[in-house]
Amino acid sequence: MQKKYKQMLLVPAILLTALVISTVLSNQKEPARKRPEAARQKSIKTYEVVNGSIPAPVTLYGPLTAYNRAELYAEVTGLLLDTEKRLKTGHRYAAGELLLHIDDRVYRNTVLAQKSSLLNQITQLIPDLTIDYPGSVPAWQAYLESFDLQKPLVPLPDPVSATERYYIASRNIYTQYYSVKSMEETLAKYRIAAPFDGVVTDADINPGTLIRSGTRVATFTGSGHFEMEAAATPIELKRLAVGQKAVLHSEDIGGAFAGVVTRINTVLEPSSQTFRVYIESRDNRLKDGLYMSAAIAAPAIDRAFMLPKTVLEKNNRVYTVETGALVLTPVTVTAETGDQVIVQGLEDGQRVLAEKIVGAYPGMPFDLQNDDAPEPGEGKGNGAGQAAEKRQGER
Repeated sequence: MQKKYKQMLLVPAILLTALVISTVLSNQKEPARKRPEAARQKSIKTYEVVNGSIPAPVTLYGPLTAYNRAELYAEVTGLLLDTEKRLKTGHRYAAGELLLHIDDRVYRNTVLAQKSSLLNQITQLIPDLTIDYPGSVPAWQAYLESFDLQKPLVPLPDPVSATERYYIASRNIYTQYYSVKSMEETLAKYRIAAPFDGVVTDADINPGTLIRSGTRVATFTGSGHFEMEAAATPIELKRLAVGQKAVLHSEDIGGAFAGVVTRINTVLEPSSQTFRVYIESRDNRLKDGLYMSAAIAAPAIDRAFMLPKTVLEKNNRVYTVETGALVLTPVTVTAETGDQVIVQGLEDGQRVLAEKIVGAYPGMPFDLQNDDAPEPGEGKGNGAGQAAEKRQGER
């Protein structure tokens, strides 16, 4: 009896198990059957490609620095004398104006003594020349009469022959002359003049201070001539060249400033993957250290189309829709403007996805819908819409 009861319960259990297994298998097969159909019904917005000529100036950013800058060092030793304008930070000087004066009285007297010795040797030379080289006497007599101990030496008269040169050299005239010239060069180092128009940007020295040879006395920065250093990507570098004109702006001062590309370093910096570009500008309103932007007038790009950066796939490819399916199409990125890129390689009439689709793959079926997608960069004044003859949208 008990055995018969167990057999009666076993039959419903088997049927119930079979029903559960059938339901599970049915649920697993249904999505696999419906997925392709759902993909076909999914619709996206697209751009219709209309190639044109797109103006795209290259905009770079970077700090502005003075083109002329000098670290001033003393080359002689002595006490610093007081001058009409003391060497202090912020003082402006014109080119050639005296910056500092080191006491040179002792050395100046030494130079005068050596010049007097040279004068004496030339005086003794003239009687000998009258006998051996009378034709050269007038030139040496005129040199002797114009000799001034307080003024720099002028070049000696040229000998008329090699034998005369040897004759003069034997009197030690040339040795004494160049020794004095060397001392005059050293004497000039006791006075340091401004090498160009500019301002003292770092100096802390007062009259009476003992200056030693090799001491840094000031930093002198030029004014009116500046250089902007900017970083350019490899894409931007292709459209840059020395001599291109630029317009510089700064948020700190108003106005626009004319500039020109003067140097391009074509060695790629490994850390930033950029190239250094240098833009010069001459304007007294500019200041050392300002952060500037420079719009460089690069040529317009022909047969090009503008797209958002977000639609770019790896290796510079975009998804186009052809015969109801997605196709990965390679493009050439020729410029970047903000969040837009200018590309070449697309044909007029092609349709490009206006946004990225998660899970998209080549061959994925899609239907187009009639809603228009906004033009890339529409309303931003970048000229993308002007390059097209009709609105980029989806039909």
